[in-house]
Amino acid sequence: MKTSGRSVRCGLVGNIQGYSTEDGPGIRTTVFLMGCPLRCRWCSNPEFLKPEPVTMVFGNGQQRVGEWMSPDTLTERLLRDRIFYEESDGGVTFSGGEAASQAEFVLACARLLHKEGIHVCLDTSGCCDARSFSALLSGVDLVLFDLKAADPMLHKALTGRDNAQILENLSILGASRIPWRLRLVVVPGCNDARTDLELRLQTAAGLANPPEAVDVLLYHSLGEGKYAALGLPYSLHAVPAPDPGLKEWVQDRARALGLQPGWFG
Repeated sequence: MKTSGRSVRCGLVGNIQGYSTEDGPGIRTTVFLMGCPLRCRWCSNPEFLKPEPVTMVFGNGQQRVGEWMSPDTLTERLLRDRIFYEESDGGVTFSGGEAASQAEFVLACARLLHKEGIHVCLDTSGCCDARSFSALLSGVDLVLFDLKAADPMLHKALTGRDNAQILENLSILGASRIPWRLRLVVVPGCNDARTDLELRLQTAAGLANPPEAVDVLLYHSLGEGKYAALGLPYSLHAVPAPDPGLKEWVQDRARALGLQPGWFG
């Protein structure tokens, strides 16, 4: 299997997770790519933040994260799970890190997968230049768009960057015909204010191509041990308990705006 046209450089793959059921429809293989421009305080995959291989230290053991792979090599690896995709209407999801940080590589892989009839999903924060984002939309079948916060100052405080470029790309997605789902990662004490959640829902609902569903993902601390393994500080040791009625409230507000709750809603 060879890519057509000019050669596409290798991509840096952090992990390949088979039998995934939470990153798109059906049974999927999720490809976690290295590199992300955001530094979300609640990030559960800090090992994928840098655009270079990293070493994690667990006790007396070390784990190297990050492998350079060509589009052909990665696609051949992903096709090993073809039977699962076909039997469940699943496919491949590109995540991260931020998959859009390696847009050219993702697009090359997506084209190869499409030649084999494989469904391709992009899981993204939308934090990339508009040209790269538009190019990616031409090569994927579904987008999972994680909107961290609507307020630009809050977004910068929580992630290190404002959301101007993200909202521009959301508008591009909203003017396209690509199916997509809005993802709301809700972290108590950070981005769980109902005013901001309402604004995120309203922004999505007001697009010409609104999301087909809204997925609510509540914060978890499963990634905390990775920070110690990387020698990094973890800033969310004392996260307050989530509002027990918040998930239902988001569901109700989504329905009121003509949106459907999703897998995690």
